[in-house]
Amino acid sequence: LGILGLRIQRMPPVGESAEFGRPHTYSYLTVCSPSCHDTMTTRAWWEEDADRRRRYDEMFGVGGDATCTPEVMREILKQHVSSPSVLAIFPIQDLLALDSEYAKRPALEETINDPTNPKHYWRFRLHVRCEDLLANKAFVKEVQNIIADRAHY
Repeated sequence: LGILGLRIQRMPPVGESAEFGRPHTYSYLTVCSPSCHDTMTTRAWWEEDADRRRRYDEMFGVGGDATCTPEVMREILKQHVSSPSVLAIFPIQDLLALDSEYAKRPALEETINDPTNPKHYWRFRLHVRCEDLLANKAFVKEVQNIIADRAHY
């Protein structure tokens, strides 16, 4: 059919035995992302689930700190950018975690939707103005550098 598959790292496809998808093994006809609107943000699950964080670090070696530091998030994003997938997309919350100033908000407040809770409506509101993000040269450069790394793979 020519329809792209979606690969959310914490939701590996049926038939994969690993707890986490391995972005470097995704096929070209996929879109990959570390999280989506129906999961906790990467920072939230990292900080809320120590056992799963430990298992993730055992698989990928990104650092087992209890806090999802900008360095940890950078490595997770790079896994996706460097995957064979035709597209890598990132929820803004995952990009904001690249800057410790933007990650001061409690991580659980950044969840867009909780499909298990019928009263959890899509309440997420960006706590940084888009104009301010664009004016933050260091943040913009960080995102550009991650994207530019794809050319090296």
